[in-house]
Amino acid sequence: MKRTTASIAALAFVLSAGSAIAAENVIVNNETGEGLFSTAIATKSRDEVRAELAEAVRAGDVIVNNATGETARATIPGRYVPSFEAGLTREQVKAELAAAVRSGDLIANNVTGETFSQRYPDRYAHVAVPGKAS
Repeated sequence: MKRTTASIAALAFVLSAGSAIAAENVIVNNETGEGLFSTAIATKSRDEVRAELAEAVRAGDVIVNNATGETARATIPGRYVPSFEAGLTREQVKAELAAAVRSGDLIANNVTGETFSQRYPDRYAHVAVPGKAS
Protein backbone atom coordinates (compact mmCIF):
# COMPACT_ATOMS: atom_id res chain seq x y z
CA MET A 1 0.00 0.00 0.00
CA LYS A 2 2.81 2.37 0.86
CA ARG A 3 4.60 1.57 -2.39
CA THR A 4 1.47 2.25 -4.45
CA THR A 5 0.89 5.58 -2.72
CA ALA A 6 4.54 6.54 -3.12
CA SER A 7 4.50 5.49 -6.78
CA ILE A 8 1.38 7.53 -7.48
CA ALA A 9 2.86 10.54 -5.71
CA ALA A 10 6.13 10.22 -7.65
CA LEU A 11 4.26 9.82 -10.94
CA ALA A 12 2.11 12.90 -10.21
CA PHE A 13 5.23 14.89 -9.35
CA VAL A 14 7.00 13.88 -12.57
CA LEU A 15 3.97 14.67 -14.70
CA SER A 16 3.46 18.07 -13.08
CA ALA A 17 7.14 18.93 -13.46
CA GLY A 18 7.03 17.93 -17.14
CA SER A 19 4.03 20.14 -17.81
CA ALA A 20 5.69 23.05 -16.02
CA ILE A 21 8.75 22.72 -18.24
CA ALA A 22 6.59 22.48 -21.36
CA ALA A 23 4.57 25.53 -20.28
CA GLU A 24 7.56 27.77 -20.98
CA ASN A 25 7.22 27.19 -24.72
CA VAL A 26 3.43 27.18 -25.00
CA ILE A 27 1.24 29.96 -26.31
CA VAL A 28 -2.42 29.26 -25.60
CA ASN A 29 -5.16 30.45 -27.94
CA ASN A 30 -7.82 31.88 -25.63
CA GLU A 31 -10.70 31.27 -28.01
CA THR A 32 -10.16 27.55 -28.55
CA GLY A 33 -7.91 26.72 -25.59
CA GLU A 34 -5.46 24.93 -27.87
CA GLY A 35 -1.77 25.24 -27.21
CA LEU A 36 0.71 26.17 -29.91
CA PHE A 37 4.18 24.83 -29.21
CA SER A 38 7.26 26.64 -30.38
CA THR A 39 10.88 25.82 -29.86
CA ALA A 40 12.06 29.41 -29.50
CA ILE A 41 10.18 32.49 -28.39
CA ALA A 42 11.69 35.79 -29.47
CA THR A 43 12.06 38.21 -26.60
CA LYS A 44 12.66 41.94 -26.55
CA SER A 45 14.39 43.97 -23.95
CA ARG A 46 12.46 46.38 -21.77
CA ASP A 47 14.04 49.33 -23.58
CA GLU A 48 13.00 47.98 -26.99
CA VAL A 49 9.40 47.57 -25.82
CA ARG A 50 9.37 51.08 -24.33
CA ALA A 51 10.75 52.51 -27.58
CA GLU A 52 8.09 50.71 -29.63
CA LEU A 53 5.35 51.97 -27.31
CA ALA A 54 6.65 55.55 -27.49
CA GLU A 55 6.72 55.37 -31.30
CA ALA A 56 3.18 53.93 -31.42
CA VAL A 57 1.88 56.68 -29.11
CA ARG A 58 3.65 59.37 -31.18
CA ALA A 59 2.26 57.98 -34.45
CA GLY A 60 -1.26 57.38 -33.06
CA ASP A 61 -1.14 53.62 -33.60
CA VAL A 62 -2.33 52.83 -30.07
CA ILE A 63 -5.79 51.23 -29.88
CA VAL A 64 -8.18 53.49 -27.97
CA ASN A 65 -11.39 51.48 -28.46
CA ASN A 66 -10.99 47.77 -27.80
CA ALA A 67 -14.49 46.96 -29.06
CA THR A 68 -13.89 48.34 -32.55
CA GLY A 69 -10.08 48.29 -32.67
CA GLU A 70 -10.04 51.99 -33.54
CA THR A 71 -6.68 53.70 -33.18
CA ALA A 72 -5.96 57.15 -31.78
CA ARG A 73 -5.09 58.38 -35.29
CA ALA A 74 -8.53 57.36 -36.56
CA THR A 75 -10.29 58.94 -33.57
CA ILE A 76 -8.49 62.30 -33.67
CA PRO A 77 -6.82 62.59 -37.10
CA GLY A 78 -5.90 66.26 -36.70
CA ARG A 79 -3.60 65.51 -33.78
CA TYR A 80 -1.29 63.24 -35.75
CA VAL A 81 0.73 64.59 -38.67
CA PRO A 82 0.89 62.17 -41.58
CA SER A 83 4.34 60.91 -42.37
CA PHE A 84 5.65 62.09 -45.71
CA GLU A 85 8.23 60.31 -47.77
CA ALA A 86 10.79 62.26 -49.69
CA GLY A 87 9.38 62.79 -53.15
CA LEU A 88 10.00 65.22 -55.94
CA THR A 89 11.90 68.43 -55.52
CA ARG A 90 10.21 71.80 -55.95
CA GLU A 91 11.83 72.25 -59.37
CA GLN A 92 10.62 68.82 -60.53
CA VAL A 93 7.06 69.62 -59.46
CA LYS A 94 7.19 72.97 -61.29
CA ALA A 95 8.50 71.23 -64.42
CA GLU A 96 5.68 68.64 -64.26
CA LEU A 97 3.09 71.38 -63.85
CA ALA A 98 4.48 73.32 -66.82
CA ALA A 99 4.40 70.15 -68.95
CA ALA A 100 0.79 69.46 -67.91
CA VAL A 101 -0.23 73.03 -68.78
CA ARG A 102 1.45 72.76 -72.21
CA SER A 103 -0.17 69.43 -73.02
CA GLY A 104 -3.60 70.31 -71.56
CA ASP A 105 -3.58 67.53 -68.97
CA LEU A 106 -4.97 69.76 -66.22
CA ILE A 107 -8.55 69.13 -65.12
CA ALA A 108 -10.97 71.65 -66.64
CA ASN A 109 -14.18 70.23 -65.13
CA ASN A 110 -14.04 68.70 -61.65
CA VAL A 111 -17.42 67.01 -62.04
CA THR A 112 -16.71 65.11 -65.25
CA GLY A 113 -12.92 64.99 -64.97
CA GLU A 114 -12.57 66.47 -68.45
CA THR A 115 -9.14 67.92 -69.19
CA PHE A 116 -8.37 71.13 -71.07
CA SER A 117 -7.11 69.15 -74.08
CA GLN A 118 -10.47 67.35 -74.24
CA ARG A 119 -12.50 70.52 -73.83
CA TYR A 120 -10.45 72.63 -76.26
CA PRO A 121 -8.91 70.19 -78.77
CA ASP A 122 -8.05 72.99 -81.22
CA ARG A 123 -5.70 74.58 -78.66
CA TYR A 124 -3.87 71.31 -78.14
CA ALA A 125 -3.78 70.00 -81.70
CA HIS A 126 -0.23 68.67 -81.31
CA VAL A 127 -1.37 66.41 -78.45
CA ALA A 128 -3.31 63.21 -79.15
CA VAL A 129 -6.58 63.33 -77.21
CA PRO A 130 -7.67 59.96 -75.80
CA GLY A 131 -11.19 58.94 -76.84
CA LYS A 132 -11.41 61.36 -79.81
CA ALA A 133 -10.94 60.29 -83.38
CA SER A 134 -8.67 62.47 -85.51
